[in-house]
Amino acid sequence: MGLKFYWNLYDTMYRDSFSYSEGAVMYSPLMNMNNLIFSLSKGIDLVSSGIMHHHKNVAIMALKMAKVIGLDKKEMERLFVSAMLHDIGVVSQKEKRLIEGYDAPDLHVHACEGYRILSAIPTFNDVATVIRHHHDRWEGNNRTGTKGYEIPIESQIIFLVDRVDVLSKDREISHKGVSMIQDRISKGADHLFNRDLVNIFLDLSESRAFWLDLKDDFSNELLREISPEIYTYSLDVIVDLCYAMAYVVDRKSPFTSKHSQRVATVARELSRLCGFSPSEQRQMFLAGLLHDIGKLAVPEEILNKEGPLNEAEMDIMMTHTYYTYHILKHIHEFPKVEEWAGFHHEKLNGKGYPFRITGGEMSLGARIMAVADIFTALSEDRPYRKGMEEARIRQIMQQMAGNNEIDPDITALLLDNYGWFHEVVMSIEEFYSIAEKRKKEINNTIISIDPWEKLRSIYN
Repeated sequence: MGLKFYWNLYDTMYRDSFSYSEGAVMYSPLMNMNNLIFSLSKGIDLVSSGIMHHHKNVAIMALKMAKVIGLDKKEMERLFVSAMLHDIGVVSQKEKRLIEGYDAPDLHVHACEGYRILSAIPTFNDVATVIRHHHDRWEGNNRTGTKGYEIPIESQIIFLVDRVDVLSKDREISHKGVSMIQDRISKGADHLFNRDLVNIFLDLSESRAFWLDLKDDFSNELLREISPEIYTYSLDVIVDLCYAMAYVVDRKSPFTSKHSQRVATVARELSRLCGFSPSEQRQMFLAGLLHDIGKLAVPEEILNKEGPLNEAEMDIMMTHTYYTYHILKHIHEFPKVEEWAGFHHEKLNGKGYPFRITGGEMSLGARIMAVADIFTALSEDRPYRKGMEEARIRQIMQQMAGNNEIDPDITALLLDNYGWFHEVVMSIEEFYSIAEKRKKEINNTIISIDPWEKLRSIYN
């Protein structure tokens, strides 16, 4: 039973669960992507140990400048999504520290990697292009070969406000601090930045509210007010964006290059065997893809340590599920994802982390995710050991079930079907192989429309 069977199973079981038919016409529900974009953006910010809320700040400033310029609706959408995800190509905290300097070298490296990740998703090709150019200098000499007006306007805006946020990270909102930032940006006109954009920034930044909007507790509310609503009819857009984010998470360690995809697959198939509805199976799959998003906050030297973690390192490692839970809890379109993903290291006996909840507080979905994660982790190579053999995996999981750490019924269900689950785990393809298949299948685009427009077109 190879990967071809698995992929067909995905198509028939999973994708069709998001649509309904009326005669010969197939409809999919209209989905708002903003909550997902906000959550993934927050996850990307976890990589930073210096600038907090960087993507949110860049998006706020970029949208304010775009309003003055008069960008059209599609350009505003593209700018918003690009600003919220522009550093998706940065994985390590070391790399993040390197680009947080105003004159940092090799800024194009992470821009090109971000382009590579998002261009694998057909509906994000335009966003990928903006991200590819978001550190292009106005005067040229860029790896992309562009200069001046050849650079996408959205990229020009993001580059300027990205550098503004870098300059403002250690400065108080005072007349002196603002003047220093304005002076530095002014010196970049015609060299780094489009002079017209510099002038717009200088005018906007004279307002104290411009800076308070970046620091104040109301910044989240403000960004939601000024950001365009992003809608899609295609579930594939949601799935592929989660695939991309899972790839970013797993790329932090060479030993977990497919971990999130594997956990997602095992968890979804266990949920199917447990009788979950197609909608619940969908949420289980997405929860599996994103269950380790909190690891973006964990230093690479801990993730890749060849040997047991000491107490201090383990304390840091155990924060990742806390971050996962809080990053995902605002994705209201998929209300169970944060619990199923965030509780995957909890134990029935109350000795798990980070919340130390007991079995009575763990839903069936959370129990499934815990079993799926343990099975997958035991099967994979790690820095300090090779993937375990079947006999050892069975022994460990049965012992954990006997100690009231993981659900015994779900454990038995998995072990009774061990051969099939093991083959599925080992046959998972790399993200880009999956994305290549998607390119041939997806023809929908991200759209921002009146949610009632489709209904009106049907009945009029």
